Amino acid sequence: MSVSTITQSPNYIYSQQPKKSRTLLWIVLGSAIGVLLFSALVAGSAFFALHTFFQQTDQPVPVVASYGLAFIRQDYANAYTHLDSRATINGQQVDQQAFTALATSADAYYGKVSEYSIDPSLQGNDPSHMTITVRRGDRTYQIHLQLKLEGNDWKISSTDGI
Repeated sequence: MSVSTITQSPNYIYSQQPKKSRTLLWIVLGSAIGVLLFSALVAGSAFFALHTFFQQTDQPVPVVASYGLAFIRQDYANAYTHLDSRATINGQQVDQQAFTALATSADAYYGKVSEYSIDPSLQGNDPSHMTITVRRGDRTYQIHLQLKLEGNDWKISSTDGI
């Protein structure tokens, strides 16, 4: 009985390149995709939360925040929707046309509103009084707002500036 032996050519052993492992590549790609998906989820959640916050009218702070944001966007029609129908500015009742004229003239004279902040420490425990700090050009000043609850919605009834 003969035993057969298998022999390989020495050239065969050295002619094949060892397979490179691509595990690290897949780990890096998977991690990058995971980070991108997580970032998109966080950004979407933040956008939804902010959008919901600025649409609230049953709390005074979101109403004032939306009012200030409308000034930054120069969307005076939207800002006016946060005012009571008998709202006053510096003691004078304003309709939408007068309100828009006041806002655009303040933009022309002092510059556009570039930022604002709501100063909760200045309002105390009374949600119907708010103070915002506004920045126009190189000028920073405070506006005091009086709000009132109309049904379930807060509206701005008076301000001492624009």
